Amino acid sequence: MNDFSITDSPGAADPAPTSEPALDQQLRRHLDVQASMVPVGDTPVETVIRRGVERRNRRRATGGVLGVAAMAVTAIVGVQVLSQPTPRRITTAAPAIDTSSTLDTNATLDTTPRVDETTPEISQGVSTAKASNLVWNHVVPNSAEALGFTYSFPFASAATPGPYYSFSTQPGVQSDVAYIPTMYRSQDGIAWQVVSDTPAASSSRTFDSYDGHLYSFGTSAASGALADQPAGLDIESSDDQGLTWTNTTLPVDLQALAALPGVQRVSGGYLSIASGSGGVLVAAKPNLEFDLHLLRPDQESSGATYMPDGVQITSDALYAWSELGVDQQAVDAYFAPPHLFFSPDGSSFTETLFPPIPSGLRAVSATVFALSDGFALSTEENVPGQDVFVSELSISTDGTTWHPATSPFEYVRKISELDDGTLVAFASSGPDGIATSTDRGITWTTTETQSFLATGDGASASIYSEDGVVGPSGITVVASINLDPFIAGGPVSLTQDGITMSLISNDGEFLFTDAATDAELGRMDNASNVNTRVNDQTGSIDLLAIDGTVRTTLTSDQQNQLWNESSIRFPARLVLLHSADGVQWTRDDIDEIAGFTAVFSSLLATPSGVLLTVTDPATRNADGSPRTVVLVGTPGS
Repeated sequence: MNDFSITDSPGAADPAPTSEPALDQQLRRHLDVQASMVPVGDTPVETVIRRGVERRNRRRATGGVLGVAAMAVTAIVGVQVLSQPTPRRITTAAPAIDTSSTLDTNATLDTTPRVDETTPEISQGVSTAKASNLVWNHVVPNSAEALGFTYSFPFASAATPGPYYSFSTQPGVQSDVAYIPTMYRSQDGIAWQVVSDTPAASSSRTFDSYDGHLYSFGTSAASGALADQPAGLDIESSDDQGLTWTNTTLPVDLQALAALPGVQRVSGGYLSIASGSGGVLVAAKPNLEFDLHLLRPDQESSGATYMPDGVQITSDALYAWSELGVDQQAVDAYFAPPHLFFSPDGSSFTETLFPPIPSGLRAVSATVFALSDGFALSTEENVPGQDVFVSELSISTDGTTWHPATSPFEYVRKISELDDGTLVAFASSGPDGIATSTDRGITWTTTETQSFLATGDGASASIYSEDGVVGPSGITVVASINLDPFIAGGPVSLTQDGITMSLISNDGEFLFTDAATDAELGRMDNASNVNTRVNDQTGSIDLLAIDGTVRTTLTSDQQNQLWNESSIRFPARLVLLHSADGVQWTRDDIDEIAGFTAVFSSLLATPSGVLLTVTDPATRNADGSPRTVVLVGTPGS
């Protein structure tokens, strides 16, 4: 019932690539290096950078109020429920329909004006100092059945017992080894076994399960001249816990799009699936990459911005799509709404109309969630040519008719439901938080995660959720508390050629000083590059003398060394946040629950409570893997 969404290729969740500052280039290269060691799925680096910048800006904005929030952390503060926002008009015309597909033209759209997306008011200081009412037991599974590092958090309905499914490398092994993701299955969330190795069980697909049925959604393989392009989209279903699969091909011809003039590559893009008592719903926003550089070799395509009426190469040059030789069908597909396919029984799927998208916006992703009485649909949209993103939320009781609701966050990572029907939403960007709604998404009570910080966490502390689940015991969130290593411990440096090279902030600012006199020789920061330049090919930073010659070079490897040294000085601390109703919250230290310094693996809601799986790096199994411990939490008195 809890969906797991993926991005199939770079560029799916963001507009066309644009020119970026040198610091973002450095950050991109650093993330690329880290991604080679720690798997982060298929999320585009552009998305990581954008959301990282959002978090950085959030840290700056909240830094001045953290002390005040920390002083009030032990008090229970009243939570304000939002009033009904003022409605606003939006475009109500249905999107263009491809009559050659199996689009259900009998489906209906609720054309009631959507409510205003004004940022919901954030309640503060709702956590309490006391521990939760969860009673914990420790279970140490056999190392051959333990699931240590997980690629995806387990997915299943919390209302019913397992089986549960997740991806991992192999039992008990963390992310510092060769990474070959494999699907695992567990009946109790503690002991895990490998599911048969089939294409349907590939980690490049997205999954959900409900009432004994397992679903896999992704792109289908192709052959022939366009073998490197996916052929289309398909849904695999299994009724025997992943041993055998039945394929359903959806009428989305990705190869036909890839063959259009001016198209360089097509991928499945952003894929999402949700299954529940109301059926199965999938959403897909295929991604198109255009071959602009080859069509206009005199222009750099890396700085292109895609607009409905053409491509903006530079700030004052707009080229019509036809001038660049791009087929209009490809342009229409790029700006078209995502696909929605619904099945009441999980076997036969019909395409239905996507809710109206406000004029001037382009949907870049769509995520679906199963509810007890239907589905929720969260759409991330952007203004073409601008780094402006908005979120829309819609609710459906039948998978075909959509009613407008209010999105509590810039982008919703997950929507679940309490036993009393209260909706619970988790943010994935913007202010990190949890929101609840008792009127099916019209108004929300929003709790910012920063409100859970305590005085002893440190002046530079920030807190971000790692994962959150909802079940019969309530809402449970694992969060990490991080100190700004540069505020808490100062810069990190290395010296060569008589020059000290220092990483001085989380923004990626580098300072070059004379090792003997401490005189500043150059710097690279967000405002400007002083006596420095970046090698676009290697990512290295040259310190320049007055005559323009290179005095010394800070290589990419050295930059990564400084980043790593800064990050290991103050390891993150894990805390468990819990609430039965989304209003009163408690906070527990996970290291105290575990009895050791724990590394988070996964969080799973069950009918009887929660399963928190952690690893203990200080204790090793016979095969050298860290010991896995499952912390079983059940509600007490």
